[in-house]
Amino acid sequence: MPSSNSLKKNVVANYTSQIYSTLVSILFFPLYLKYLGAESYGLIGFFAMMQVWFALLDFGLSPLISRETTRYKSGALKQSEYYSLLKSLAFVFFIIGLIGYLSIYLLSAFISRDWFELELLSTEVVSNSIQIMGGVVVFRWLSGLLRGILIGNEKFVSLALVNITFNSLRFIGVFGSFGFFGFKIEVFFFHQLVVGFLELICLAFCNKKLIPNKPKNATLLKIDFSPLKLRLGFSLSVAFTSSVWVFVTQTDKLILSGMLELAEYGFFSLAVMVANAIIILNSPITAAVLPRLTSYHARGLNAELTQLYTQTTKITALVSGTAALSLAVFPEEILFAWTGDQEVVKNTSEIMSIYAIGNFFLIFSSFASLLQTAIGNLKLHLIGSGLLLTIGVPSILLSAVYFGALGAAWAWLVVNFFYLTGYVTFTHYRLLKKITYSWMFRVIVYSVVPLLVLITSSMLFNNIDSRFYNFLLISISALAALLFNFVFLKKVDRLIQD
Repeated sequence: MPSSNSLKKNVVANYTSQIYSTLVSILFFPLYLKYLGAESYGLIGFFAMMQVWFALLDFGLSPLISRETTRYKSGALKQSEYYSLLKSLAFVFFIIGLIGYLSIYLLSAFISRDWFELELLSTEVVSNSIQIMGGVVVFRWLSGLLRGILIGNEKFVSLALVNITFNSLRFIGVFGSFGFFGFKIEVFFFHQLVVGFLELICLAFCNKKLIPNKPKNATLLKIDFSPLKLRLGFSLSVAFTSSVWVFVTQTDKLILSGMLELAEYGFFSLAVMVANAIIILNSPITAAVLPRLTSYHARGLNAELTQLYTQTTKITALVSGTAALSLAVFPEEILFAWTGDQEVVKNTSEIMSIYAIGNFFLIFSSFASLLQTAIGNLKLHLIGSGLLLTIGVPSILLSAVYFGALGAAWAWLVVNFFYLTGYVTFTHYRLLKKITYSWMFRVIVYSVVPLLVLITSSMLFNNIDSRFYNFLLISISALAALLFNFVFLKKVDRLIQD
């Protein structure tokens, strides 16, 4: 088992990669908006949503391969069984990808003609863009299997280098394509297609030494699905909860893409994208910690599991939590410092602030899923997902239909608040009873301390017209909240004995 230094290296690699990728994507999106226009940007927002909906076809297979790779590496799975599992999963991924692309291709004309409300872009341009999107989505989809193998092997440094390289090509390199072929939305998506293909090839090369050799009794064309069938219970449980997650997070975006003008949807997508940076910032640490939590549980090291789980909560609060609260307190200042466009500020600040608070609740709610995935028992998660499906999704859907983007944002916030305070507390009571109340107390303290610092510092802002000074004051405020919280948390740790 890798040492604690190895875990720290993985976390640092993940954070470096994710922070870089997030910053690169966010910093350059105002240029896309400026040179491509709000309507084209709306199409980019639709593309981002399409990738998430396509994840419904995962059926829990990506988390499955990560978990089984960890078990194979730990000696709990035979080489022949692991090889058969990989081979069957590769076949399933390829078939699903092919069907998915054909579906997107056939629906492209309908979406461009009957779904979007277009003003400047032609239906032909939009249809062609959607067809190219399909190829990009499929390449990213196939990459998920290869990423899962790297994650299961805890090759986070290699994965971080791949992410940094190809996100640079994806978000910065596209301007080279714009320079040659012009600022056209089709050029943007074709560039993403090429980068997606190259990324898939690179990930395959990184996995070359990690995949075991073909057993002597195995043939190239024969596929043994029995190892996959044995794990369908876990996979389908993850698939159901993942599907609910997609419905909860993407229903409002799907409905609004057909209700709003494409340009207006572009502003909405921008607000949600910035707020979702919180979730992106939080994903590296959970990805790095999950294999370690799984290993601790498999070896019966419950004390170590609890300690790592609690420490992960603290790191999440310090980094992602502070960032979420900063977005919530300074939405107008952040948007102005970022874009310098008052129209963007006017159309997105309120929605961004509300989604940021909802995402703050969400990053802590995700700990229930993290714990259950590590344990390998998703029964409670199925119950929670059922509640979200029957209560949360309809609430967000109706709010989007009757109250538009702002209503959807408020529904998102309320649903995540009750999910955190109710369901997550219940999950801890059943699985980690020792930390049931202390964990929630930590979350409350982790919220209040930086929030007070940020609100106090917000009084220094007084309609500052300089983008630089806005950025400077926001940075100082966020850093002060982070440092103050870090110092205060040490005292909290002394008071709470889990």
